[in-house]
Amino acid sequence: MRSLTRTYPCRLDELSACRVDVETWLLENDADEETREAVVLAAHELVADAVTAEGCVGVHVTGGFLDSEIWLEVRAEGAWEPPAPSYDEDGFGIELVNRLMDQVKVVAGEGRASTRVLARRTCGPKIDADV
Repeated sequence: MRSLTRTYPCRLDELSACRVDVETWLLENDADEETREAVVLAAHELVADAVTAEGCVGVHVTGGFLDSEIWLEVRAEGAWEPPAPSYDEDGFGIELVNRLMDQVKVVAGEGRASTRVLARRTCGPKIDADV
């Protein structure tokens, strides 16, 4: 299976390119439709959080497969702060990613160092415990 490695400038017009790149990568690796939709939306939200933050100078997106899991890392370079897990004027961002993925971890750097968001999802339909 092929891995994904892309770098985007901090511009909102790059969001569509990110979605296309992640979707194409997942299609090439035969990910099922529900998994593709969830991972593409999660990547979009994470990149959107990064590119709209003041001080962002670049966003790196990497992804891969490990057994039946897909992992995704979005790393923002610059003074990006991880979004608060709340429903404020900035939208649902990280809360939505938490619902789409099985595991999400935010690792903040210091100062202008990178901030990484690591996300994992098992391939196939996600079972919602609240249903």
